[in-house]
Amino acid sequence: MKQLISLISLALLLLATASPAQIDPGPDGFGIYFDEGATQVSAEIGPDPGSITAYMVLTNPSLEGGIQGWLAGVSAMDGNPSIAMVFGHPTVGTNISTNMPGAGAWLFNVSISPEAPLPLETITVLAILEITPYVFDTPIPMYVTQHYNPGGYGIGGDGASFQPSSGSWDLPVAVINGAAPVAVDSRSWDDLKALYR
Repeated sequence: MKQLISLISLALLLLATASPAQIDPGPDGFGIYFDEGATQVSAEIGPDPGSITAYMVLTNPSLEGGIQGWLAGVSAMDGNPSIAMVFGHPTVGTNISTNMPGAGAWLFNVSISPEAPLPLETITVLAILEITPYVFDTPIPMYVTQHYNPGGYGIGGDGASFQPSSGSWDLPVAVINGAAPVAVDSRSWDDLKALYR
């Protein structure tokens, strides 16, 4: 009986730690997260703080080395240009896109010096965003967009295309004041049992 209790305790511990370190396990995943670890795709805010910080993140890059440039955008419009204002700046490099202050979309055409590229990690924060909602009683879906088709990043003469963490450019990758739009992958009981075979 003691051994069974120990096994159950171990199984529960493994289940608690079996969730992935990030939400999007695919290569060249691209999304908006409310933490730099790429795990939070929903956030609740009210009118008092006024705005929220989010991050544009590349997960599991297929290229190795350092990024010398990338192209993409973020939108909170969802057919309604007055739902939120988006502003952002790259973590490394210069955004040469022309953006209008107060817009519901923000485009990035980021140029990075070849002498000091942005190092690629499993989780690479590309940009920091400030999102200011205009409404607080309805969910605000956040989308990543392809800026100059296709959106992607480059290293030297090589390049790779971003893949939205939601699985489609037409689906939101994050939500403010709503349920998470991206399902969190978790291990099944059968996966756990297979560890002990």
